[in-house]
Amino acid sequence: MGQTIISKRAAALCLTFSLAALAACTPPHPKPATGESLRTVSSLDCPDSQGDLKLQTKSADSCAYASGDGDQVTLKLVSVTGGDVKSALAPFEAQVKSELPNLATPATGAGADKDWKGGDHDNDDKDAKENVDLDLPGLHIHSHGDGHANVDTMGVHVTASDGDHQDGDAHVVVGGGGHAGVTVDAHDGGAQIRVTDPGSGIRQSYLLESDNPGPKGFHAAGYDARGPSDGPLVVATILAKEKGDDDLRHNVRALLKLNVGG
Repeated sequence: MGQTIISKRAAALCLTFSLAALAACTPPHPKPATGESLRTVSSLDCPDSQGDLKLQTKSADSCAYASGDGDQVTLKLVSVTGGDVKSALAPFEAQVKSELPNLATPATGAGADKDWKGGDHDNDDKDAKENVDLDLPGLHIHSHGDGHANVDTMGVHVTASDGDHQDGDAHVVVGGGGHAGVTVDAHDGGAQIRVTDPGSGIRQSYLLESDNPGPKGFHAAGYDARGPSDGPLVVATILAKEKGDDDLRHNVRALLKLNVGG
């Protein structure tokens, strides 16, 4: 076993996001399966208000809400052709990414790896020896002196990286494997989050949250899709002025439940 010294920021990211995932508080997390089937609907049910959200426009397949704080929520009824849910949701994901373009491609891939290793590293020789490889039943930790760390435990997988020219990034997977789960790509500036809730039908969420506002002043953008596997889906697009607005999330879920159940 190598020396048990882990890059401080990488270790902190691993711990922070592992605990967040295990605590199942923030970011959003899969809810327990209710066993309730999602309803097939042919038109939307859009009340005049839901919490702080007030109805702005309404039709059979689309309605728009806004809050006094400037949050925007749009519900749309979306067909699924040939069971291709990914294609049905692609336009919504593209819209979300346009609202916070700097988070659309998290810096956790090979390109970011190049940045972490670039530049002058006075402690490269020292850090190369600061590795840890720990394998225990249910717990696996592997870290390296270059600031990279990996943690696997109890259905949670975390990778974190740190460098002299980067504050660090983390990639968290809870569950997954085609079933219910959460995937988070995060760094000090924000996060990209995907959630698949358990249960029948389609229950998918996608969220970007950023410390810096997008071109229209939103700090969070995402969608929440619910409906039978063969459609139609009710998709709520969410644009929020603040990150981590639990009240807004609750109101969106209430609108979805009113329409398709779950």
